[in-house]
Amino acid sequence: INVLPKALTSGGVPDSTHEVATGVIEVSIDISLTNQSNSAIRNAVTTKVQNLLGYGLPGPYDYVLYSLEKCYVDCGWAAYAYINSWNSVYQSEYYKRPGVLLHE
Repeated sequence: INVLPKALTSGGVPDSTHEVATGVIEVSIDISLTNQSNSAIRNAVTTKVQNLLGYGLPGPYDYVLYSLEKCYVDCGWAAYAYINSWNSVYQSEYYKRPGVLLHE
């Protein structure tokens, strides 16, 4: 596993411009969260992050976690991921729960 302490630009240079904590960046997406599918939201986040960092994800990372501030549509889930994927999506405070992290 690559544990990188900073978000890296496409040139491999640390960029803390959007960092809200070590290794955590925050982005805003240009679509509504209340009337979009989970995949549309995930794709919008991926596009925004890739544009910000200057490379396609997963880039130098083995694992990328998206945390949505709360659930807006179809709220019967804590998190989801795909088998052997570099990406998982969590809603609300579930990213803090070890059982949910291990499940995904």
